[in-house]
Amino acid sequence: MWRYGYPFHSIDSGWWSGMDGLQAPLTLYMAWEITKKQKYRDVAIASLKLVLDSPENGGVVWRNDKGCWMSEYSWPSIKPSEEYGVLNGHLYAVHALYILSQRINLPEVTQAYECALEGTKSTSSDYHRGDQFWTYYQTKPFVISPINYLLFEVAEFDSLAKITGEEFYAKEAAYRRGLFARQYPVQIKSMSNKVSVVVSAIGAPHPYLPDGYAFELQCSVNGEIISGKHASHYFTNLPLEERLSFSMDLPQHPQECIYSVIRGDFKFYLFTQREFEEPEGSYEEFDIAAEPALDAVAYSDGEVSISPSFESKPSEDFYLNQEGRLFFRLGTEWSTNTILALIVNPQKNTPISFYALDGAGEAAGRVYPEMKANCDNVILLNKIGFKNAEKLTNTLATLVMRLHTKQEDEDYKIQIKSISKLENAIQTRLFLEKHPDVCYRSKTLIDD
Repeated sequence: MWRYGYPFHSIDSGWWSGMDGLQAPLTLYMAWEITKKQKYRDVAIASLKLVLDSPENGGVVWRNDKGCWMSEYSWPSIKPSEEYGVLNGHLYAVHALYILSQRINLPEVTQAYECALEGTKSTSSDYHRGDQFWTYYQTKPFVISPINYLLFEVAEFDSLAKITGEEFYAKEAAYRRGLFARQYPVQIKSMSNKVSVVVSAIGAPHPYLPDGYAFELQCSVNGEIISGKHASHYFTNLPLEERLSFSMDLPQHPQECIYSVIRGDFKFYLFTQREFEEPEGSYEEFDIAAEPALDAVAYSDGEVSISPSFESKPSEDFYLNQEGRLFFRLGTEWSTNTILALIVNPQKNTPISFYALDGAGEAAGRVYPEMKANCDNVILLNKIGFKNAEKLTNTLATLVMRLHTKQEDEDYKIQIKSISKLENAIQTRLFLEKHPDVCYRSKTLIDD
């Protein structure tokens, strides 16, 4: 088996994966087909037989009454209850397994693919979030798919549909295309002598983490095709509105626009839109009023006083002793297309997370990247990015900002400068235009 010689997160060195575990024998077998060197075929089949065993025996294939599952992360002594259920890795392995089943005349390989197909079908709905607005990356524990993984899944299901002819794969790809089109629609802004089409490059589920793929928009206007490309997510020399949104001028309203991901010369179709909304361009700003609690000991005119020494339960190792909280009573409608934008300036780097509470007593939470000291951090929140958000109604009663103070000893201040509600791509672009100097932060980028 092909093993990794370094640890990965909490997994010790020596783990293995169905992704390369199936790709490696496929590569070796194709090398035999090209060169006719027997050693390639021998190693390909030997390694394939190893990988088709259970993860408990050094392979990657879990077998149960639902079919087969290809494990992306396996390690010595792994148990079925510890399987993460990562869809991306499973599909990658299934792809290679199908190709091998068509090339190698071995019953166990064909049976393994048929079992994997059945396992994919029987578990597919587990990856559809309960509100049918997004998908899960894995199921143990449930993790929301970042935008790039949603697109990976579209591509993987597409490829499997094309090479196998299996309608199930095509339906899963179409389902995810629909989710993307719903959350990233093309919108219209009319002016006196032209029309602009606007698309946001940030949105569900994590607006602070832009999709790293460039995209192309092709719009038809009375038989003429007008195209534009957006590939500037990480160009820090450009204004934020150019990096995180896309606008293209047209002479008139388009009849249709086609959205495709591009990577070099490769173009990957996502959706076609023929009906266009022209939404309200101005966005709502909330009055800043916060109720402080725990280590957030005082609040006045947007300024929060943080005192890490405060303990709600002295002499106990209690998590509430290590955080402050701010309660924003917003009482606003909150759709899956809405982005809440907060601008916050802390005197110290501050880890944060959030709770969202609806008016019916349900709550959802999420982690968030750490705030950077002494700059205007723009915090961008979308409902889909909250764990268990499918339980919430469409009313956001209260937003709770958690300020984690475990690493701090000294008192400090935090300024809450604004809270805005962005309901469409045009409002998002306008917000970015109005706040050109904010610190925009993602997992891969900190701007000074």
